[in-house]
Amino acid sequence: MKTSRLIPAVWLFVALAAAAVGQTTQAEQVSGKVDAFVTSELRVQHVPGVALGVMREARLVKAAGYGMANVELGVAAKPESIFQTGSVGKQFTATAVMMLVEEGRVGLDDKINKYFANAPAGWKDITVRHLLTHTSGIPDYTSEKTGGGAISL
Repeated sequence: MKTSRLIPAVWLFVALAAAAVGQTTQAEQVSGKVDAFVTSELRVQHVPGVALGVMREARLVKAAGYGMANVELGVAAKPESIFQTGSVGKQFTATAVMMLVEEGRVGLDDKINKYFANAPAGWKDITVRHLLTHTSGIPDYTSEKTGGGAISL
């Protein structure tokens, strides 16, 4: 009687273990492909280094640094390395804001002080549309406040 109950439990355990091993192997294969692709692209595109994070279902599934974070000092890139992104974030920000506009949560002609209570008084007439079209007249804040470096958030 006890043996007859034990056998299905053992098979269930074996099936779950096999599935877990399969997922680990698949994850390792994907990770290996990502590593190969990024390493190749660094070489082809002449990029010194990159930090990469891959999310799946709101979970970090891979974090890695490739190449150099600082070529001059010989510092290797790590997952936590910070790089200047240039203008890449503009497209993501515009898309996110437009999603909020479609939901009715943000208006393109809203004044930005509606969302940024501590905005300087001189920015009182700047709208969300101005920010998205780069017509706000706000100077290059990063360079102005930090001499070209990143600003502290």
